[in-house]
Amino acid sequence: MSDPTTTSVRFDPWPDEVVERIGFHARSDYVERVWASAIGPTAVLALRSAVLLMESAGGPVTVELGDFARSLGVGGGVGRNSIIVRTLARLDAFDLAYALPGGYALRLWLPPLRRSQLSRAPATVQLIHQRYVAERRGAPPLAS
Repeated sequence: MSDPTTTSVRFDPWPDEVVERIGFHARSDYVERVWASAIGPTAVLALRSAVLLMESAGGPVTVELGDFARSLGVGGGVGRNSIIVRTLARLDAFDLAYALPGGYALRLWLPPLRRSQLSRAPATVQLIHQRYVAERRGAPPLAS
């Protein structure tokens, strides 16, 4: 987003056929239980909320950034160092969003965590990841 202090932001869907085949929907349990260990709960909530807004609208949606932030419980600040601006930047840093003029394109589907991300996750999250990935591929989950 070119001006992080703007009062409105547009969210656009970011389609990716490959990730849709192998990944998990942004509002899936996998994202909540596994991706949260990598990006944090605020980024997960922001992504899931924005995706829900886009799905409800049937496509891109423009929201008032302060209202969106307040709906997530992170206050209404929209300055350069505000929680919402840092959260959107975090989604961008993890390749779950990318900045556009006036907004962001957001993934509707997320890939499984990369090996490097997974290696930093707690053992319980690694096990959950293995089960979800095996389930997605149609293979039996690894024994615990």
